[in-house]
Amino acid sequence: MSTPPDTRTEPVTEVLHGHEHVDPYRWLEADADDPAVADWTERQNEYTNTVLDEDLRAAFTPAFEALTEIPDYGAVTPRGNRYVALDRDTDADRPSLHIRDTPGGEARVLATPDDFEGEASIDWFDVDPSGERVAYGVARGGDEQYDLHIADTKTGEVLVDRGTVGRTSSLMFAWAGEGFYYVATGDPSAGAQMDKEFRHYADGEEIVLATHDDQHVWPRLAYHEPTGTLLASFGEMSGGTRVTAWREDEETFEPLFDGGEASVEVELTDETVFLRTDADAARGRVLTADAATFLAGEEAPETVIAEGEGVIREITTTPNYLVVHAHREAASHLAAYDHDGTHAFDVELPALSTVHSVAGDPDADDCFYVVQSIERPASVVHADLETETTRTVREPALDVAVDLEVERRTITSTDGTDVPMFVAHRADRDPSDAPTVLYAYGGFRINLTPMFSRFRLPFLAAGGVYAQVCARGGSEFGEPWHEAGMRAEKQRTFEDVEAAADHLAESGVTTHDRIGTIGGSNGGLTAGAVLTRDPDRWGAAVCAVPLLDMLRFHRFLLGESWTPEYGHPDTEAEYEWIREYSPYQRIGDRAYPPVLCTTAMGDSRVHSSHARKMTARLQNEAAGGPFCLRTETDTGHGLGKSIDMKVDEELDRWTFLAASLGVSSEDVPDVT
Repeated sequence: MSTPPDTRTEPVTEVLHGHEHVDPYRWLEADADDPAVADWTERQNEYTNTVLDEDLRAAFTPAFEALTEIPDYGAVTPRGNRYVALDRDTDADRPSLHIRDTPGGEARVLATPDDFEGEASIDWFDVDPSGERVAYGVARGGDEQYDLHIADTKTGEVLVDRGTVGRTSSLMFAWAGEGFYYVATGDPSAGAQMDKEFRHYADGEEIVLATHDDQHVWPRLAYHEPTGTLLASFGEMSGGTRVTAWREDEETFEPLFDGGEASVEVELTDETVFLRTDADAARGRVLTADAATFLAGEEAPETVIAEGEGVIREITTTPNYLVVHAHREAASHLAAYDHDGTHAFDVELPALSTVHSVAGDPDADDCFYVVQSIERPASVVHADLETETTRTVREPALDVAVDLEVERRTITSTDGTDVPMFVAHRADRDPSDAPTVLYAYGGFRINLTPMFSRFRLPFLAAGGVYAQVCARGGSEFGEPWHEAGMRAEKQRTFEDVEAAADHLAESGVTTHDRIGTIGGSNGGLTAGAVLTRDPDRWGAAVCAVPLLDMLRFHRFLLGESWTPEYGHPDTEAEYEWIREYSPYQRIGDRAYPPVLCTTAMGDSRVHSSHARKMTARLQNEAAGGPFCLRTETDTGHGLGKSIDMKVDEELDRWTFLAASLGVSSEDVPDVT
């Protein structure tokens, strides 16, 4: 094995709230195209190539490539007897925009990434109520800076091209008659991607209604055609939502419903407004009001579905039904209600499965959703609510010889709290001292439910175990579960992950030196934190597009918008709890297991300096290892990657983890 590249030190000393911090690698915070950073990054990639087990990677490669033949079917939006989805066919590199005239009919391609120059991807879309037009966003290199296009759904002809409008998504777009509203954001290279403009486009002309520069708040748009009302819901990533209506005569957004610290989402019909919120209901409830009087500010909504056993995740409507998707014990539950809140029936789902993207048809009592589980890929289901029947309209074939057993366990965390964990392994093997990968996230209300990932199958086929723990910081049990793992309580997230690792070892599934921790983004912070809190608990760690220098995260890209979740390092009391776990500052002169950090040059969310600095400090100040960095080009935080990029990325991760945990090339069977 070669030695890591040399990394120069340029110590920067600063005093934060009376504590001195020395940062030897501050120079690695420069942009990726800085010549010194670019040269160092290239040498790190070369070093990582020498560390990765060539024989094991070669053994995994045929299965990984074969698994790309599983197509990706996206959520269906039904509008005007047309059915639109982003699907990736087996021979395609990225998803294309497809339209069908019947739910299970033959697809026509409306737009494909090949229509655009560069490493383009179509990442979102929104269909107008008539089904005659579709808006979609095109990014390049995964930078999440979108060109906004409006196309005819019959011909695919682009009717309107607004050029680059920033981080606009379907949540920040709303159709309005022949025109539309959207939110445009500023140039990230100028540090302005949190600056927002509310724009209205109609009849070939565009005006700016208002600007908004709150660094912590993202708006969601909706439009009510009968009253001509634009709604904007201003919310932090962790809640705190205000629902407002634009009053053109006063040129301001007038408050309609204030969720306080809670989240609020709006669902509109011509006659009725529904609000999904956890205001005064930890697991969520649904409120309703007459649309016209509510939007005029004359009626307060009342509860139509009270808080219940499950945590309400999303709602959608059809002419006669309100469909509610909830999580119970970290798995999905789907039910249909009459508009007055009377329970009609439950929609049957596979055991331990995950539903997402539930979309009702405004013109028929139909809804569509995507369902998946750890052992089965995502399928698209059409539910006929009138007959209470379902049928799968798109289901990818899984021709892989891995029969899995999946179980939901309950572990006990440090403070006595019961925490769910899913464990998967080959059905024909009772795992004992098995190489085990433990995945966690624990933040921003993101729930870890049973999800499919094709590229973990070869590791499982080789005798590995996959586990994912529902650490606090998500909202698997409502907002209290989130609050128990955020801000001053963030250590609870890490304690839950550590308790999961201890359970896996104590129950005989594995030993600590054969457990690898993995996480991405906020989950990369989780992996980095548990690694540096107790390196002896782990046999390996992968920190993907991670936050790791938590004393400076707020200074880059979208970091300031995350301070409601983590706290603000510039505030002394909040700094004190952040510095206790910030992984970059915790690295010491001791042994650590093998660590792989991954990042991307086009990441416009989490700055790649987190992964660079962490790797540099481990390589130069710690024992053990190896400590590796993989930096990808022509991609970003995660969206827009080609299938070939995903194969290379996942081969890196799984080869690194498997080799570190004792898997050899001889252990890898042919699973295709």
